[in-house]
Amino acid sequence: MCTHRKSLSLLAVSLLCVLAACHDDSGETDPVEAGIADGCGHLKGGPYKAFTLAKDAASKPPDLTLKHHRHDLNFVDVTGGKGGVGTWKFSEKADYVVLLSDDVPLKVTGGDGKEVAKEKSLVKPSGCAEAAVAHVYELTVGTYTFEFGPATATGVKLTLTEAVAGEHED
Repeated sequence: MCTHRKSLSLLAVSLLCVLAACHDDSGETDPVEAGIADGCGHLKGGPYKAFTLAKDAASKPPDLTLKHHRHDLNFVDVTGGKGGVGTWKFSEKADYVVLLSDDVPLKVTGGDGKEVAKEKSLVKPSGCAEAAVAHVYELTVGTYTFEFGPATATGVKLTLTEAVAGEHED
């Protein structure tokens, strides 16, 4: 019986070692997960500001540059449905997480007129029931155009946060 207990103890210790090896003890949070968590908090509780988007880039789109806020975007009529355009200014190069309350088409274009490819998209990101989708973009310093639609939705709630491990500063 003593040998049986030793075998069970050895098995338990081995299992704990395997589980510990799979766990990241570094204390660091995945930057995208941190960006989703930060953005989700603002998606749930604000503060928020409403914006009505412009029909196109030539129609003086609103400046959406506002940190740590939920953006309640009101769509306008565009070809094929509802949508619109807004701009955002970035002061540093980083990966940014865009959380949307509805999975509407989004195209991000740089000041050079070239579309910025999404690094990744997560449908229904874990831990954020308010978000239908999260998109990650690598953006540099400059002004970007965010074009939404065409969609059937009349608007969308959005948060945009930097993908950085750790806490954000308000």
